[in-house]
Amino acid sequence: MTDENMNKNGFTLIEILIVVAIISIIGTLMMASFSLARKQGRDTQRRSDISQYRIALENYYSVNSYYPNQNYNGDTYTSGGTGVFSASGPLYSFMNNNILKDPVNSSTNKYVYVGDTSGLNYKMYSSLESGGYWEICSNGKSGATQQIPANDASVCELP
Repeated sequence: MTDENMNKNGFTLIEILIVVAIISIIGTLMMASFSLARKQGRDTQRRSDISQYRIALENYYSVNSYYPNQNYNGDTYTSGGTGVFSASGPLYSFMNNNILKDPVNSSTNKYVYVGDTSGLNYKMYSSLESGGYWEICSNGKSGATQQIPANDASVCELP
């Protein structure tokens, strides 16, 4: 058999390397977008959790005629803690005996509660993985902010 009579079957090494490089680039781009989508999903879960806590706070208010006060300021849930977000806290029964925890770390969360001395105002917020904070105020306003919310329940920085 001469070289002229041989059929060329298969791929050259260069062709295989080019295909592998292209697949690697596509895979890297997909992983980056998947990571961003997961962060956004966890941030959505945090917004939903805070909204559920808002409902519990409003139910608490309808029964007691006040919100949990400043004794819970800065409270974040920690496993075995006694704060507003814990199993021994004032919202536990209003949450159907369920404590919502951060989607990344189940032993702690990023939810912060701030009450005032009168029990008439509160705010809650959570830091977001995509940047900034999600804030909910007792005046009904909620939204994203880039600045950490003030530790004053009577002041809602949201427009």
